[in-house]
Amino acid sequence: MTLGMRLRTDLLWSPYAADRGDMWVAQDPVHREFYYFNALEKAIAISLDGKRTIEGIVQNVRWVDSNVTPEFVQDLIRRLDSASLLLHRNWANVGRRNRPRALSFTACLSSVLSWRVPIWNPSRSLHAFDVVGKCLFHPVVMWSAVVCILIVAGWMLQSWQEILHDVAAWPMSLRGDRLLLLSVLLLAIKGLHELGHALACRWAGAECREIGVMFFFGIPCLYCDVSDAWKIPDRWKRMLISAAGIYIELLLAMAASIVWLNSTEPSVRAVSLQVVLFCTIVTIGFNANPLLRYDGYHVLSDWVRVPNLSDQSRDAWGQMWRSWLAKPSEHRHSSSHGLLALYHVVSWSYRWFLLVALVWGLHRWLVLHRMPESAATLSGAFAIAFAWLGIAGWRSNRSALPDETSFSRLKVAGLMVGAILFLVFLGTWRFEQTVFARGLIEPVRMSPMYAKQLAILTEAADDGTYVKSGKQVLAMESPELELELMVARGELQAANQRSSLLADRGVNDSLAAQQVEELAKVIQGIRERLKKLTLQSESLTLVSPMDGMFVDVIDIPAHSDFAGNQIADRWTLLDLSMNRGVVERGQLIGLVVQPDAWQVKAFVPETEVRNCKVGALVQVRLDQSPRRTLSGVVKSISAESISRTPKALRSDVLFGSEMVSEQEMKPEYTTYSILVELEKKEWSPIANALASVRISVGQRTPIESLWEMATSLVYRAKEW
Repeated sequence: MTLGMRLRTDLLWSPYAADRGDMWVAQDPVHREFYYFNALEKAIAISLDGKRTIEGIVQNVRWVDSNVTPEFVQDLIRRLDSASLLLHRNWANVGRRNRPRALSFTACLSSVLSWRVPIWNPSRSLHAFDVVGKCLFHPVVMWSAVVCILIVAGWMLQSWQEILHDVAAWPMSLRGDRLLLLSVLLLAIKGLHELGHALACRWAGAECREIGVMFFFGIPCLYCDVSDAWKIPDRWKRMLISAAGIYIELLLAMAASIVWLNSTEPSVRAVSLQVVLFCTIVTIGFNANPLLRYDGYHVLSDWVRVPNLSDQSRDAWGQMWRSWLAKPSEHRHSSSHGLLALYHVVSWSYRWFLLVALVWGLHRWLVLHRMPESAATLSGAFAIAFAWLGIAGWRSNRSALPDETSFSRLKVAGLMVGAILFLVFLGTWRFEQTVFARGLIEPVRMSPMYAKQLAILTEAADDGTYVKSGKQVLAMESPELELELMVARGELQAANQRSSLLADRGVNDSLAAQQVEELAKVIQGIRERLKKLTLQSESLTLVSPMDGMFVDVIDIPAHSDFAGNQIADRWTLLDLSMNRGVVERGQLIGLVVQPDAWQVKAFVPETEVRNCKVGALVQVRLDQSPRRTLSGVVKSISAESISRTPKALRSDVLFGSEMVSEQEMKPEYTTYSILVELEKKEWSPIANALASVRISVGQRTPIESLWEMATSLVYRAKEW
């Protein structure tokens, strides 16, 4: 019986590459999609004229491959039909897409990482930039740029500590108009990225016919359609077109790095460093990643000469597991077939990992901001979509099998047993569940030292110095107090002299005797004032109240030299004493601590503090020494939340804060403090140093964790 379908005649055919005469590309001008065929597949597709039978098609293409089978022809026809490349006798509209609705919905779900909305056809406007494209993509210019990029990268790596310091200050700047500036920077960088693709496409002899908006992980970004590169037979030029956006961003990163290395203005350094990180880490991690269907994917596809790599790897994986599951399993696959299947498994797992991480991050953000209903809706919708994709994938793979295919009962039973064992494993395997928090190191026993007067600091012990009880630690002076002492001493001396003169006259003069009595009262008042001033003067010298280690805790911002160059991250007491700096009355300027007993004050969000219990085991990793891990137990949990962000955590990238005023910040969400008592060891950390804290909240199975999360969401939804 003849087949009632034929190949569409409006498809545009072109050789895949100049050195690959066995590969062809077909463009669908209606749906703007491209399909790759080998010589045998093209011969079969062209033979579909609506008049031949499957046996006739097999006989017609024997000259290409004498081993072609009717099953192979049926499978290809099925794939052509699902891609809407065939016309049935009852079809009237070529442009109509005849995929089933369920499969269209499935395709939409499977591409949630990058929805695209076309906006503009720039093919008529890009001719003005042809000179720029010829210059940028000239071989001499490109190799010179690569050398310059490597040199600048080496300079940047030498300043990695400064880079980490500037990155740590980002949360302080990602607010208000600076956040708007960051968004504009990202949009501009991605715009130049897409312009690079378009210029490379024109340089190679093709056109960019579409520019639009792509929602990458929910973030709007620009994109340009350079799929016309299929017309270019030189695969190296196609690879250059795919990598052109990365090349442009690396040039931007190089320019921004030079600005950062030669600038001392904080705002300029912040913006230039943001450009560097956007154009390197983000670009290499996503655009250049071959596991995602972006620039790196197309470069890899052309490099290994496997067109339509994603579809071929998916088909290879499907064929492998179907042939293994079917009975009898006689088909053997080549090593390249196995590598394609492996690529599909790895890329599929990576895409779903990113998607799960995105959903989990949104879920956590919604819970922390008291929106449990939205969090529950998001999690439920994701679970339903995942189940739908699984069912649709199984139906699609099942329909790809010939009707007479039968499964091996032994292998099917093995799969079912494996699935049951996996569920049992999820229900019995217990893992340690922890709560992550940021914390500050502080001593258990400490004696604070405050400035008792407004004074000038003249001497100070070095931070970390061991001091004995009664030993001088700080010395200050107050010119105003010294002046008052001099005035009081002068007044006392003058009063005493006048009292002596009046005493000599008071023997025969009753009025002088009365004045002596009055002057004695004045002298007594002056002496009391002088005693008070002397005590105040003595209080300018601070001595250690106990044996221990002196810790400098004064909190004054970074200082610069006369040229505006930053000297240090913060003032120390030694800096202040050498520059005769002023300390305020009541200001905490130091601590004397016992170095053998320390504790950590951890700050835990409200949504997680309910799982923490007194006595729970804790692991602490110090930022000052990342390789050192300390153990401890929860000593107490605060009954009230903190209202202000501790000063040491204001610029911490792992602790979210929001600006209240220029001098004050508060946590982004309700946070409680937990006091952790550390084990005693002979070590001397820095007081108020940052640490990462992991609090054990017990062992749970994955199913118990999911059930607890679902029940807590329902409970909070009812409560709020």
